[in-house]
Amino acid sequence: MRDRARGLVFIAVARTRHPMRQRSTLAHELAHVVFEDWTDDPHTSTARRHRHEIRADAFARHLLVPVEGVREVVGEHPAAVGALSRIVQLFGVSPAMAAIAMHQGGCIDTETKSTWMATTTAEVAARFGWIDHYEALRAQSGTRRAPQRLLARAIEGYVENVVSAHPAPLGAARTHPACR
Repeated sequence: MRDRARGLVFIAVARTRHPMRQRSTLAHELAHVVFEDWTDDPHTSTARRHRHEIRADAFARHLLVPVEGVREVVGEHPAAVGALSRIVQLFGVSPAMAAIAMHQGGCIDTETKSTWMATTTAEVAARFGWIDHYEALRAQSGTRRAPQRLLARAIEGYVENVVSAHPAPLGAARTHPACR
């Protein structure tokens, strides 16, 4: 969301049990900020994806799992399925995103990419012994967090005796003279 009047941009990320998707969604939305892909109507009526959405997906993939980094980790060509696990865990991306980057890096062929893209992160984590780590990531991505800047400003207001430690009743912000 963009506040034109104050020149601010807000990106909110939903809680989810899919931590890799949460990270890629955040990186995708960051791309829209970087490229200033502002639109008043986020829903399009066309069946095809808009080029800004495709570019944002590519930005997210390159940000989270750079091809050179993949090549460094894989080292050998073609890559074995254990390399998929290392890439997913190391870069915190889905098997689909990892497979695309591995294919772009020349580490796997098109058929392997298609097969690995159909694999879930939980399946990879269970097969390669890091399911406990994945469950911790799932719990973390499902946890509600207060916006840091807002919380810091509230604490600062409390320290300066401007904000009470007691929660304000609904509607108080609209009626308090200091908030007008």
